[in-house]
Amino acid sequence: MLKKIFVSFSMYSLTSVLCALLGLLILPVLTRHLSEKDYGYTALFSTYVLILSPILGFSSGGYFWIEFFRKKKEKIYLNKLFSTYFWLVFGATLLILLLFVVFYPLFKNYCEFSLLFILLLPTTGFISLLSDETKNYFVNNKKPGGFMIYSVLLTLIELGLSYYLVVYVLKNWEGRIFAWLISLFLQFLFTLWIFIVKEKYISFVFSKSILNTLFLFGFPLIFHQLGKFVINQSDRLFISRMISVDEAGIYSIGYQVG
Repeated sequence: MLKKIFVSFSMYSLTSVLCALLGLLILPVLTRHLSEKDYGYTALFSTYVLILSPILGFSSGGYFWIEFFRKKKEKIYLNKLFSTYFWLVFGATLLILLLFVVFYPLFKNYCEFSLLFILLLPTTGFISLLSDETKNYFVNNKKPGGFMIYSVLLTLIELGLSYYLVVYVLKNWEGRIFAWLISLFLQFLFTLWIFIVKEKYISFVFSKSILNTLFLFGFPLIFHQLGKFVINQSDRLFISRMISVDEAGIYSIGYQVG
């Protein structure tokens, strides 16, 4: 038992290290073709996505995995629970997209991005939230080998796309963002296959009582996750506003290496 736990822990840790090292290996190539400002825009985009993510999902995704262990054999209940969570995130994403379209003229002069990338923020948050559930699926079903292959393969795909789009196609920060989006979309498709086709956790079901439970579970955690953002990500916003986007880009590279 202890040996099995140690092996699983080692594989999860090794996966994290491998993905981080792969990101460092491509860093000299990207820094050669991207300017400090390009890195600054990339850092700001990912920061805004991190801000939106706990709001989109109301930080309630973890509740499904709690019930997964409590009621593992009750597939109907798990289907209703995850479907309600899925449609909650989907509806919140549509609402935020609508708000961004309506209010964009009011804050466009204070924003670093065009309307296209503003609308990509909640879209990316939605895809990212659902894609993360695949990694949770591997972890909670005790499949460290699958977790490793899945994580490393997708990291390689993202970095390969980044190299191609940055060096040969767009040649700016947009190439890095679109590489991330394409990689996330591939993850999202795989997530849909697992949760719709294989496990049948997603369907056209929505429960008001489960929705209330998700709100009660996730509402306090929203502030916890936003607090984590303040500690880990807000420095980029301060630097970009108080100094420049270029300096935020330099800081982002240093943070990644550190």
